Amino acid sequence: ARLSSDSEPVEARAEAVVLLKQLGFP
Repeated sequence: ARLSSDSEPVEARAEAVVLLKQLGFP
């Protein structure tokens, strides 16, 4: 994953969601 908040915000958002789910967040 690249650290480009402007390049692909949707991809970054999806990755964050996956990480949260892995941590046990709803």
